[in-house]
Amino acid sequence: MSVLPISLYGTEVLRQRAKPVAALSDEIVRLVMDMFETMHNASGIGLAATQVGSTQRVIVLDISDMEETKDLAPMVIINPEIVSREGAWVMEEGCLSIPEVRDDVERAENIRLRFKDGQFREIEI
Repeated sequence: MSVLPISLYGTEVLRQRAKPVAALSDEIVRLVMDMFETMHNASGIGLAATQVGSTQRVIVLDISDMEETKDLAPMVIINPEIVSREGAWVMEEGCLSIPEVRDDVERAENIRLRFKDGQFREIEI
């Protein structure tokens, strides 16, 4: 596994629309492993592939350090699609691509998400 450089705000790749992953390949598996290593090294809880210079539609997430989500396993989210959303809530957030900046962000309170997991199985939660 490798720690990848994180693209900072203003970098062109962050403005590009990520492309869907067609199939699980050794390249995607390596990208996911490197993304987890990079995210943990930077003390983050989530990281999109574009943040490490890849235009693949891949996200890694690990919120197991938070008390209310300590039982959740780290997640690989490939080709995510929001199926529905409802409500709204505001929470202070940071972003690994904008270091040392935190601000209130409004998000949907509940979402239904369809995606492929790390074994490329279709999931809807």
